[in-house]
Amino acid sequence: MADDFSRSIARVVVAQIAEGTGFDTCQESAVDILADLLLRYLSTVCASSHSFAEQAGRSQANLADTLLSLEELGVTADDLQSHIQLQQGTDVPFAHTLAPYPVHTQRPLPPTFRDQKEDHPAHIPDFLQAFPDPHTYQQTAAFTGHEADAHKQRQVSLGATQRFNATVIHCYTAFQCSGRSVLRRV
Repeated sequence: MADDFSRSIARVVVAQIAEGTGFDTCQESAVDILADLLLRYLSTVCASSHSFAEQAGRSQANLADTLLSLEELGVTADDLQSHIQLQQGTDVPFAHTLAPYPVHTQRPLPPTFRDQKEDHPAHIPDFLQAFPDPHTYQQTAAFTGHEADAHKQRQVSLGATQRFNATVIHCYTAFQCSGRSVLRRV
């Protein structure tokens, strides 16, 4: 959800920049590519700023960290100053107010014993989350080929161990026959 929101805002920003620089029309694919580049650039700047803040022993980045990260990407403070002076008075605000970022959505709460009117063990309060459906945890194979019988599980495990040991011995003898040493003395 937050990615869709970021992408839609980036598309509007790219379209407004294109309009401000004199473009009348723009293809959808060009707007999508430029929006993607904008988001990647911003994430790079933010990650670098965060890294500079952590190196300085702070948990949040400040303006100095952002300027350092921009300089790392080849943008100097003079470049920023000249860009601000060129763009003075040409700002185009968004047509609508933006929702707060990041977008938070409410996940549905899992049902409780009380909600489901379900019997529960006496030592578990009814306001806690109910147990999942029994089919999700009873007689469910842990992996494909998992055996329910403990003896059969042990036989499968021993077979896998024996196959592994045979492979290791085969590799060891192949290295010995080729004249290469597997183990080196230090």
